Amino acid sequence: MSGSSSNANATVGALRARLAEVEQELAQLHAQNERLHHIVLGIDDGLWDWPDTTSERQWWSPRFFELLGYQHGEMECTRPQFFELMHPDDRVEHINRADHMLKIRGLLESEYRLRTRDGEYRWFRSRARVFQKERGRAFRMAGSVRDVTEEKQTERALREHADQLRNIIEHSTNVFYTHDTDHVLTYLSPQMQDVLGYTPEEAKVRWTGLTTDHPINEAGYAATQRAIDTSDTQPPYILQLRHKSGRSVWVEVHEAPVVVDGRTVAIVGALTDITERQLATDALRESEERFRRVFEDGPAGIALIDPSGRVLSANAAFCSFLGYTDEELLGMAFKEFTHPEDRGGDLELTRRLFAGEIRSYQLEERYLRKDGTVVWGNLVTTLVHDDAGELLYGLGIVVDITQRKAAQEEQHKLEDQLRQVQKMEAVGQLAGGVAHDFNNMLTAVLGNVELLRTTVTPLEADRALFQDGLQQIEDAGLRAADLTRQLLAFSRKQLLQPEVLDLSALVMGMEKMLRRLIQEDIELDIRCAAEAGCIRADHGQIEQVVLNLALNARDAMTAGGRLLIEVAAAELDRKFAARETDTAGGPHLLLTVSDTGVGIPADILERIFEPFFTTKTAGQGTGLGLATVHGIVRQSGGHIVVGSEPGRGSTFRVYWPTVDRDVAAYLTSDIEQLTLHGTEAVLICEDDQAVRDLIVRALDEHGYHVLEAVDARHAIEISKTQVGTIELLVTDVVMPDMDGRELAERLCGQDPSLKVLYVSGYTADAMGARGLLEDGVNFLQKPYSPTTLLQRIRSILDS
Repeated sequence: MSGSSSNANATVGALRARLAEVEQELAQLHAQNERLHHIVLGIDDGLWDWPDTTSERQWWSPRFFELLGYQHGEMECTRPQFFELMHPDDRVEHINRADHMLKIRGLLESEYRLRTRDGEYRWFRSRARVFQKERGRAFRMAGSVRDVTEEKQTERALREHADQLRNIIEHSTNVFYTHDTDHVLTYLSPQMQDVLGYTPEEAKVRWTGLTTDHPINEAGYAATQRAIDTSDTQPPYILQLRHKSGRSVWVEVHEAPVVVDGRTVAIVGALTDITERQLATDALRESEERFRRVFEDGPAGIALIDPSGRVLSANAAFCSFLGYTDEELLGMAFKEFTHPEDRGGDLELTRRLFAGEIRSYQLEERYLRKDGTVVWGNLVTTLVHDDAGELLYGLGIVVDITQRKAAQEEQHKLEDQLRQVQKMEAVGQLAGGVAHDFNNMLTAVLGNVELLRTTVTPLEADRALFQDGLQQIEDAGLRAADLTRQLLAFSRKQLLQPEVLDLSALVMGMEKMLRRLIQEDIELDIRCAAEAGCIRADHGQIEQVVLNLALNARDAMTAGGRLLIEVAAAELDRKFAARETDTAGGPHLLLTVSDTGVGIPADILERIFEPFFTTKTAGQGTGLGLATVHGIVRQSGGHIVVGSEPGRGSTFRVYWPTVDRDVAAYLTSDIEQLTLHGTEAVLICEDDQAVRDLIVRALDEHGYHVLEAVDARHAIEISKTQVGTIELLVTDVVMPDMDGRELAERLCGQDPSLKVLYVSGYTADAMGARGLLEDGVNFLQKPYSPTTLLQRIRSILDS
């Protein structure tokens, strides 16, 4: 018994040991399975397993369904269902490849498109391996799929880009090339043989092996070497090359350095054959020389002009006619010595001539001689072209007809006197409306001038009296300017000049004007809360809003009534802001204009702000009054609402965001703290000599390095030859030939860091058409003082 007991114990022990081993193996298998599960979930590719190649069932990882836009478990993907998802154009090829791999036991690599849940086809790359049993029979295949849609799109884009570049090079008339830092050509496009007669292989030499000994080539060599040394792209230059046949070929060269790790390793460039253009230029130069010898001694005044009307050359008779030397006339525009009353017609005909609308024109007009006297000339203008039809210049011939015109003027003297009387009567009617206010201003101006003239001498000047007199003159001038600005507001020609305004004070200041405009049977009631707040807007434009609303109310009360104008503070809550989508909540100023007129029907109320919409009879209204109000309010950052019922009058409410009263003082203090001096390089482009001289003098006296240009093309030439960086361009907007906006775009294209300040005396419509009233554009309205200009320049440079 003891022996049997011992054997039994041994067996139990062995079973327990084996059970422990099995449990350990199961734990390891569980850990391994969990690890594989996390790996499967963490891999970005979709995984699949076809455990039995005789079955249609396949296993797919959750990531595979995510790639197709499905949730795991949302669909079952058997082998037939998988092929249903595959693009029909890819299906047969993939099945054939898979069957082939099963036969040869190889590695399957394939690309195909699968349909996603939203119906889109995306590209996938599949890699799979065949597993086999003993004796080589395949029984399982497993692998992965990866979404390569973006990769395929990138490859296609790169191929298209390469094709485009290849087409450009193959179909261009230019020669494209590269050379190393020793100036040895390493690549040449096939066009080399068309331009110089060499094959690309024959021309792979140093540049000097293809050039002539013309002196112009030295500048080209130097430009290329600078590009190599500095890694900076140089301006285009001209070379004279030697054709394989021995003749000379002129080319324009554009080059750029290839920079790697901050060092130039090669130069890429393009050659343009300009031989014909260069020969034509030389021939033109010779022709012009012959022409000059002919026209210099002509009895009639002859001038060559460019498309902007500026004098390129003038003969002795033309100089004698105007009293200028040829050096003084060079670069002057015809309008500068054309009588102001005759400039418009001449400029329009010149524009049409150079635009090709007319072949020539003839007119009689007045000119201003250097000494200020007026002379008459019979002008005939035409264009001169070369043999190829290219424009060379305009030709103006002027015959002095001063004596003949003097006789004609004598005949029309009585008619002119009559017309003058009629003009003065019209002017008198206009002046009568403002005579009182204007004479007060002129009295203050003239009185202070006389006081200064009689009491102040150079030897015993009383500074306080002098300053006080100047202040009186300035105040009167400002009031005159303010009156002029009000007149401009009626015609909507005023350029916006936002400032901090006390709306209550502004409305109260208009009371006298409004009482004159409304009928005597209309009661005007103005209620403006003191210290209601300030807004930031254009003074003249806000006056026009008040005026138009008052006139609209007047027209609605044909039988009399009551007009109420109120200014008060208002707090707009979130509900109001949410309902009126073009405004924001917070503190506002409210302008209310109410009348007791006929009211507005509902079907008309929604159209009252439409331009040219009016209910008045023909000839009694343009339909622009309320449209103008709406535009000004919106442009000024405000919001307008209207309420009305037929027979119960109308109420217009205009809301503007308020600003602190301290804002104006804050802005002014910021400006006053700016220094007026600087050392930067500033390019001035101004076609009016008097204004240009003022700007140049002001900047020069304050330390700036000033570059002076008479027009846009002159400014471009200066920028090309200027050594060092130009920090700021100050340019007039409206100039002949090329305006300031186009000039700024060209120069900023060369140097994106260049800052620009536009100046102009034109009205808002001209500036708005050029995009100069947008936010972020530096613009200064004429007239301005030198101090204002210097402050603005300093502010822009320091920004």
